[in-house]
Amino acid sequence: MKQYQKIEDFLLDDSFHAWIEGDQEAAVFWQNWRKHHPDQEEMLNQAKALVYTLKRQPDPISDGEMRQEVTRLVQEARRRKSTAEAEAVAERRIEIRWSSWLTVAASILLVLGLGLGWRYYQTAQSPAVSYHQLKAKAKAPVALLEKVNHSAQPQTLLLADGSAIRLEKNSRISYPAKFSGDFREVYLSGEAFFEVAPNPRKPFLIYANETVTKVLGTSFRIRAFDNDTQVEVAVRTGKVSVYTQKTFRKGPVADHEGTGVLLIPNQEVVYNRKTESLQKSLVKIPELVAPKTGEALMTFDDQPVTDVLQRLEKAYGIDIVYDEELLRHCPITAEFMDETLYQKLRFICQAVGASYEVLDGQIVISSSGCR
Repeated sequence: MKQYQKIEDFLLDDSFHAWIEGDQEAAVFWQNWRKHHPDQEEMLNQAKALVYTLKRQPDPISDGEMRQEVTRLVQEARRRKSTAEAEAVAERRIEIRWSSWLTVAASILLVLGLGLGWRYYQTAQSPAVSYHQLKAKAKAPVALLEKVNHSAQPQTLLLADGSAIRLEKNSRISYPAKFSGDFREVYLSGEAFFEVAPNPRKPFLIYANETVTKVLGTSFRIRAFDNDTQVEVAVRTGKVSVYTQKTFRKGPVADHEGTGVLLIPNQEVVYNRKTESLQKSLVKIPELVAPKTGEALMTFDDQPVTDVLQRLEKAYGIDIVYDEELLRHCPITAEFMDETLYQKLRFICQAVGASYEVLDGQIVISSSGCR
């Protein structure tokens, strides 16, 4: 029988995923395994929570994407653990104690020994890449046009494919008059909000400093000035993948998909140009992803707090991790209208004696229950 001694042993096991996906034969095996290995129950639960966290993304991700994320995390964990830096980080993290295994699972990379946030470190420091260097290296089949905003107000640009770009002041962007080839490629210096026209067969690529943002059709903001120390990408709708230029390749998806950071609505990633690292988190002020559906007004009358949290998940497109068994016995009465997400969370937590924190682009609720 296969030995399961580390979390990655579970995560890379096909029968483990089959069990989580509802396969009856796999369920029989794992129920029997749990009976014979009670000492590994906590590790098993952590692995399950990690997979559930990926599966519960409000903007659904496929089983293939989920497994790519799991595989990438495990590979990154192994690489980092083989370095002296990882050993030092691990020693510091040992002192941390979480209130429940679910919180540990929610901080996915902490479970794998990588610390808080998704970070991708390069082995060698590279010089900064400027907008003009990116343009010079571009292999565009046609000459690029350039739009520069010298005014104090945002300017809107409509591309040939129907995509719209709102260019902020002191920013510039280069693009072809008409997209050809397998990709839609543009080059940004400064800040812009993109609304990309859907085209699954021709991904949209934005090159900004040392990063590449890949989308199929969505809306998001990028801030990447030449003299800034970081690059920021924040998603409003849809899904976006962000890569370092070192790791991005235009070949088959399998060649590079696992090296990027996948963002969903109200998530952002910050690239530190000095450390060459990408860190994922929530945007400062999460917005309703579907304000026209009546989600702005929320009324609850003596309802389980789990109903409230599920409603918030749907309204903001953000994954909220909590122990459903503990919180389903906690009733709450409330009416929300124009409060921010964090104001709503503070009220909810005060009402049921819980607390929350933001970890790795999701919200984690900690509570001892209301029984």
